[in-house]
Amino acid sequence: MRLWRRREGPPNPPPTSPVERVDELKTLEEKATRRQGLIAHLPAYAGAAIVFLVIAKVAAVSKGLPPTMLALIFDTNPIQVLSGAVILLLPFSGLIIITANESQYKYRPGLAEARRGEIQIGVCLTLFLLSFILSGSWIALTAGLLALRHAVFLYDKKRGRAVERATSMSREEWLRTPPDDAVLYSLWQRVNQKEEQKKTAARRHPVDLTSIDELEQALGDLSARFDERAEKINRLRFSEGAIFGPIFASYSVLLLIQFFGSDKPWIPAERIALKDGEVTVGYIVNSGDSWTTIMTESSRAIVRVPSDAVKSREICATSKEDRFRTNTIYRYLSKSKPIYKSCSEKSGRRAQ
Repeated sequence: MRLWRRREGPPNPPPTSPVERVDELKTLEEKATRRQGLIAHLPAYAGAAIVFLVIAKVAAVSKGLPPTMLALIFDTNPIQVLSGAVILLLPFSGLIIITANESQYKYRPGLAEARRGEIQIGVCLTLFLLSFILSGSWIALTAGLLALRHAVFLYDKKRGRAVERATSMSREEWLRTPPDDAVLYSLWQRVNQKEEQKKTAARRHPVDLTSIDELEQALGDLSARFDERAEKINRLRFSEGAIFGPIFASYSVLLLIQFFGSDKPWIPAERIALKDGEVTVGYIVNSGDSWTTIMTESSRAIVRVPSDAVKSREICATSKEDRFRTNTIYRYLSKSKPIYKSCSEKSGRRAQ
């Protein structure tokens, strides 16, 4: 008879008080169905989230001015907005890394250590590639959360609460350890009854071999049903770690704070010099043959000027950080020189 395998750690002590048991498999399957439904609709949710974030970013960029918001929505090139939003949302790729990393902690009997190693190598390689384009602070945050997730897993494994691989229970240990699931508990009780009947039949003289063979066959059938159901329960029970949700939510909240904490648009700031000598610091929302639409940096008001009145355009930096390349982990120790001039360096009659 193949005994069911338990989690690493000490066995559960016998209950000292009545335990209310439920159909755990049904509950877990309902949760898995809801989770699969969310995953199946994830592209739609992601698309809706991007649209919402873009609209919210437009509101933040325009500082709540309805005319500016409408002008940005109707005058800006949709491809420009989408590409800019993708660049601004690049740090959210850390959420994909965290989700992919979680797959190595799922309960999957027979998952070789080599496969777990492949998952870890893939996550580390992706994080390494992103470190060339994302700031070192976000890379450090993602790496720190991944390290925290693994530390919690090792701690739970030490306490016997995490599953990395299954270990067999002895026959005696299995028979005196009642399961929590109602159906498994019923099967477990029947196995114990059959075991007692088998012992009784073995003590009789003469020994009834036919009865013992029938009991052995019944025990094998019950054990097979127990193993099959317990395998399903364990696979569903450990499909997601308890720490995954808080880590995912914490990373998302930090990114959203960073995303909405800045009112910088998705287009670069420019010093626009007009032929009459006036200089305006702002953002080119739209540029056509007849008119050029500008959103000023200071007031975020929309200004339209004839395109042939524009003498020159020069990208500039509205903050100290914008003057340098992205501060990746490879540039922390390097001495980067400013790439763009500061927008505050006035020239001409006026800079807004």
